[in-house]
Amino acid sequence: VDEVVRCLYPPLEPKLLEARFTALTLSVGHLALVTRNACITPSSMLWIDDSLSKMEEHLQILRDAAIAVESTEMRNYSSFSSNSSRQAIIDRTDKIDEQTSHA
Repeated sequence: VDEVVRCLYPPLEPKLLEARFTALTLSVGHLALVTRNACITPSSMLWIDDSLSKMEEHLQILRDAAIAVESTEMRNYSSFSSNSSRQAIIDRTDKIDEQTSHA
């Protein structure tokens, strides 16, 4: 739980947030299994399945957000990288043109 709370402080990193919540959900799921097996009347524990199902839905939203942010970052990096390369080529060409015009 502490790790989940720590990753909620800015700057938010969706991938880290999703990973921490996934770990927490798995821990809660294991605790639910132990609780269900330890109880005398496991049929009265249907609320656990409902809660875990809702947690999975929320995790899917976090996964989708993490993937969206990651793909946006990759596009931005790719765009930046290609723009930087393009600019470097233009700069070198301009430099060569200046040198040849002065010679």
